[in-house]
Amino acid sequence: MNIWDSIRRDSQDRVRDLIKHGYDLTTVDKAGDTPLTLASRSGTEDMVRLLLEAGVDPDFGPCFPLSAACANGRLSSVKVLLEAGANVNRGHPLTGTPLINAAVKKYADIVMFLLRNGADVNATNSAWMTALHWAALLGLVNMAQCLVRHGADLIPSEYFQYPDRFTPLAHAAHHDHLEMVKYLIGKMEEQGVAGSDRGLALCAAAGSGHVEIINLLLEHGWHNMELPKGSSPLLYAIAHAQPTIAELFLSRGADVQATFGREKKTALHFAALWGQVRLLRNLIRRGANFEARTKTEGETPLHVASKNRYPSYGLKLVRALLNAGADIASRRNDGRNILHLAASVGNVPLLGRALRHGIDPDSKTVRGLTPLAIAAEYGQLGSISILLRWGASIDARCNENCTPLHVAVVQGQWPAVGLLVENGSSLDLLNSRGYSPLQEAREHGHKAAETILLQAGAAENSRPETACVHHRNNQHQIAAMKRTMILSIMGTKTQLRAKSSPLAGWLGDWATEFSPSLQLLQKELESTC
Repeated sequence: MNIWDSIRRDSQDRVRDLIKHGYDLTTVDKAGDTPLTLASRSGTEDMVRLLLEAGVDPDFGPCFPLSAACANGRLSSVKVLLEAGANVNRGHPLTGTPLINAAVKKYADIVMFLLRNGADVNATNSAWMTALHWAALLGLVNMAQCLVRHGADLIPSEYFQYPDRFTPLAHAAHHDHLEMVKYLIGKMEEQGVAGSDRGLALCAAAGSGHVEIINLLLEHGWHNMELPKGSSPLLYAIAHAQPTIAELFLSRGADVQATFGREKKTALHFAALWGQVRLLRNLIRRGANFEARTKTEGETPLHVASKNRYPSYGLKLVRALLNAGADIASRRNDGRNILHLAASVGNVPLLGRALRHGIDPDSKTVRGLTPLAIAAEYGQLGSISILLRWGASIDARCNENCTPLHVAVVQGQWPAVGLLVENGSSLDLLNSRGYSPLQEAREHGHKAAETILLQAGAAENSRPETACVHHRNNQHQIAAMKRTMILSIMGTKTQLRAKSSPLAGWLGDWATEFSPSLQLLQKELESTC
């Protein structure tokens, strides 16, 4: 039996025998434990004492014995190690000092013992969290009281240099520990530092939706704090999908023009992102700037609303913004307008509304991509269908001379490839690389797209023998693709005509099998148009 098993089984005689025969007690196992660390973690007080009497350094090892004992609730081993001269404040840079290890694991008795023996109450780990941070986060009021009595800072000194870091109060508010919040507020008022966190606790509570804690903080004046940049409670509430909390802040006069982070997103951006129609209207009524743009992409709230993946919400959001005066023709920095964005998420009703407002179905981005090319890129069959119905050019070229068919092929969107082919997309146009759609399919290894193009009659101008082999040897794979394609078409609410066409021929009898469902989808498209 080796020394590790001997320690786990508390076989002190065996350990003495190994020591007598010169066993190296500085050996480190794969977990980073020395014999003393293992004994401190899982052994007995007597085993720890035995190893220390053999001359082992109480602070030796990648994993410090005292930290191991504290993290595992071994108070008796902690006492023995400290008696042997272990450094009470020596800990791992990541996990922190023994005091923090004990606080994290809720060992209040060890915390109190360490404090009485010189532990630094304000020591931090790599995340700049003290023992009081952990007590607040875990809701351990008694432990927090003990730490504060020994001088724990309610507002750590590092906070004034890095104001985005949570204070103990912010942790308590975020994790809904009401009694802890009450205690910390009382101590902060007693010490004259109430509000020194500049409202960060209110932001934390807002993001988590803890109404009772929010009301408590507001009662104690937290709404009057000068907030650090990007720490608006209103923005936190909206960004974390807490519309009720956001309405509460609005009723108390929150700044609707506040921006969040480096991207300068406003409350309207977040309301549009989360589909909060009622909140968005409230913000507009209170004067929120509906033309505010983000820093990098230049997105307005209208652009964000256009990307909402839930058609009914997206349409309501856009309608509210347009009624307020938002510019329907506005573009992002990359040139995308409402048509491009709605096409990318398959919002057919919104596409119909935008087209009825006169937006050019062939409008191009900075890269020269039309809404149809964007729809092809994302495989949005419904978007492709309605754009074609409104006269979008099926072979419009981008800056690289790619058609929507090229784009669909490169992205592996073979259902979109089939739909474009059926509607007459040219099979032989070459892009700037001199590649046809078939050559791009082979270049990128998209066999389903290659098969569709070959069935549609694409010119055999690139290793035709390879395509024939693929066609013969992958019949089961192609059959599965056909079924998936039909389900994809049904899921995106588009039309497939079960007539004699390249795509219908490729699908065979399955097109007829699903014709009732496809006819219903066709009616919906017609009503949208």
